[in-house]
Amino acid sequence: MPSQTIPGRGVGPSGPPGSDCPPKVLICSVDLEGHGGVAEYCLALRESLAVPAEFFTVGRRPHQQERLLAPLRALWDAFRFVRVLTRGKFDLVHLNPSLNFKAVARDALLLVIAKAAGARVLVFFHGWDASFRQLITRRFRRIFCALFSRADGIVVLSSEFKADLRALGLQNPVYVETTAVRNEVFHFLAQCGIESRETNEDAGFEILFLSRVERYKGIRETVEAYRLLRSRSDRVRLTIAGVGQDLEGIKRYVREQGIEGVTFAGHLVGESKGRAFLQSSVYVLPSYSEGMPISVLEAMAYGVPVVANRTGGLRDFFEHGKMGFLADRPEPELLSDLIGNLLQDRELARRISAYNHQYAKTRFAASTVARRLEQIYYEVGCQQ
Repeated sequence: MPSQTIPGRGVGPSGPPGSDCPPKVLICSVDLEGHGGVAEYCLALRESLAVPAEFFTVGRRPHQQERLLAPLRALWDAFRFVRVLTRGKFDLVHLNPSLNFKAVARDALLLVIAKAAGARVLVFFHGWDASFRQLITRRFRRIFCALFSRADGIVVLSSEFKADLRALGLQNPVYVETTAVRNEVFHFLAQCGIESRETNEDAGFEILFLSRVERYKGIRETVEAYRLLRSRSDRVRLTIAGVGQDLEGIKRYVREQGIEGVTFAGHLVGESKGRAFLQSSVYVLPSYSEGMPISVLEAMAYGVPVVANRTGGLRDFFEHGKMGFLADRPEPELLSDLIGNLLQDRELARRISAYNHQYAKTRFAASTVARRLEQIYYEVGCQQ
């Protein structure tokens, strides 16, 4: 996918007083046609940024085979990156790795190249692999700090992650931010109306799991929690939306155990995803580890109460009891009890629904997140 340019649309209030020259930014991202939180975040930025920006694709493309092309692709991306930097004369390079081995190795190289070219660099760490964080501490702390201390600013999704970087020895300016909900979500809601969410007391209770169908996302715990609830009420149903390496195993498990009321919806996008949220009574994501899951923010935008594991950036803003419930551990019995609170008290569910929608609209909308990021761009990219 070629790099894409967004001309500046007027800086307005996002720049600091007296600023009349917004920084020109090169945003490095995974393929925007792929799936995942980083792609969704960058798509949200692309439709909302008011500073001149160009998007540069790095990493695996959806149609490529990983094993055969990874080394050659990394070299080719680095070569293209040098060409784009030389041609574009960017003030700031914005990297978007997750904290895992492949992404850190790839973007460390881009960081070195960008600094050698005289650009300032902002590193936004998205996913946060706790096991890789421990590996850095045990074996790679010195090289990790030597490389990433060269960044002019770092963004993370949780105050806990900021503390981790400080514990490793990094003293760069660190900003705690959120991911973003794309504008299309709020446009869709404006057409459908948030009031279109199910409010009938006699209607069924719909549980939605919408994520990668992987073990670490808590899919097995979700199914077991649902089975416990189903034993108490046959009004409860579960929709599993997504693809992943554990999808076939979960389908087989549901079939072999005779668990009724489970729908496998596949990968949902656009209006089909929006309608899945609008038809849901609760969104469940008992993931073992997260940065800031966009699916949780989207659920809130659609006015859906959330039950999730207490992890990542959710710890910083989530109000237990007002937005839904956070579990201290992803255990089926605990999850079923928390979901059961919403099943038994539909008035509580309605209050949470209204609160979540308003909170997400004022805090997580792409236009709002972009204004906050632009302020960081000015602070990091316009310093002399």
